Amino acid sequence: MPPGDGLRAVLLSLARQARRDVERIADGPEKRIHRLRTGMKKYRSLLRLVRNGSGGRLRRALLERVRGLKDGLAGSRDETAIFETVRRVLGPESTERLGLHCPQVAAETCAPEAMRLAAVELTALTESLEMDGLDAETLKHRWERTAHRMRVAAKAAARTADAQDFHSWRMRAKDLWYQSAALGRLDTTIAAARRPAAKLSALLGAEHDLTLVLDAVRGLRPAERKVLRAERERLRAAVRKHGF
Repeated sequence: MPPGDGLRAVLLSLARQARRDVERIADGPEKRIHRLRTGMKKYRSLLRLVRNGSGGRLRRALLERVRGLKDGLAGSRDETAIFETVRRVLGPESTERLGLHCPQVAAETCAPEAMRLAAVELTALTESLEMDGLDAETLKHRWERTAHRMRVAAKAAARTADAQDFHSWRMRAKDLWYQSAALGRLDTTIAAARRPAAKLSALLGAEHDLTLVLDAVRGLRPAERKVLRAERERLRAAVRKHGF
């Protein structure tokens, strides 16, 4: 199968899985919402590889559907991350004192009609993507551009220690992870990047959740803030050491 057709097949698989998850969300809300969000993040990262293969109007339409599916039922994600991070770093007693609770997704959760329509349209639009110019050399070049952007983001975060720069680094690491997983058969260098990118993404995700707690949770004691900042610095040191 030509590389472009293979990439379209991956995107179609993600779109069709999203449609199944939306249609059957009541069967297992937590699992399906998590898979829906993760799948749409993967889709968005892989779509960057075909940015020059289709018109801007189609790309915007695809991204609009992806955002609707990724965020349509994601309201509790930050609350969950905050609860789990505080419990892990500070202990259960801190979650109780701060009045934090892990949100529960109701078993009867039903996706809104807008999400159902977005899932149907995403599949149809994906089928119309033009992939003729996406040969192995082009895809490898675009993957290398992703790797370069991640290194640029890493240098910015190391220089500024700014939370937004670390967040940007995290986004680029996710792109590299997902693209490496999809294109690994094209090149051994790409295949070898998959696991390091996945680990880096996980470390940066934990760093992001600590920043979220520090910014969003009111009532933290000075000693608790000190512990949270120390844990964030430990993670930042780990990601700098991890490098790429």
